[in-house]
Amino acid sequence: MTQLYQQYRAGAGPLTEDIRDVFLDAAMTEMGFAPGPVMDGRALLAQQCAQCHNARLDPTISRDLFLVDQLDQMSRAEKDIAIERLALPLDTRLTMPPPLFRTLTPEDRALMIDELRK
Repeated sequence: MTQLYQQYRAGAGPLTEDIRDVFLDAAMTEMGFAPGPVMDGRALLAQQCAQCHNARLDPTISRDLFLVDQLDQMSRAEKDIAIERLALPLDTRLTMPPPLFRTLTPEDRALMIDELRK
């Protein structure tokens, strides 16, 4: 990927591959980008969302409307918004968790949505 980027910088044309794709798939779980092998919906929500959506962060920004560490106190309306964001296509900027930072299977997303429907 370094070589591809150097070629791009030297004027060889557009990048034809995603140069961010430099990590081994096996390392994605250890780095927190992908879930562990056997996780339920609640565990997936905690692992995939808590870094950005928790009560310790700035309460004046919109991500404060979904605090995964306060899941049991969340209103139905708040959970429904989270469900909508989880169900969005991966190519929209509103998709949660952001595909750039997290790798989830459709089954993982379904488990998270099922947990939020409770």
